[in-house]
Amino acid sequence: MMAWENKERRFFDRVQIPAQANIFIEDDQGNRLGRVSMLGRGGFLLNTERRFPALEPLNMIFVAEHDGVRRSLNAVQRYTSPSGEVGFEFQELEPSAAVEIGVLLGKYFRKE
Repeated sequence: MMAWENKERRFFDRVQIPAQANIFIEDDQGNRLGRVSMLGRGGFLLNTERRFPALEPLNMIFVAEHDGVRRSLNAVQRYTSPSGEVGFEFQELEPSAAVEIGVLLGKYFRKE
């Protein structure tokens, strides 16, 4: 067995997003799907009551109101936690969207 096989599968740091940050996801009709509770360069964790088809690319709108971000993107559901949060992976994130997400990661990153 290779040493890297024992490591955690996570490729990117993830940052807890406080509720007061008001970062959320909308569908392409403008309906709010839920609040983003965790954000990473590879995707996000969504607090939501909704269920989504697994492994199917979905068009979504990423909104960070306090930061002036409103970005259309594609994401794929990767898992649902026991508490009902849904993990999504970004699909083919545009460079400008990646920069905006990187800025948000820097803003909410806290060293423990």
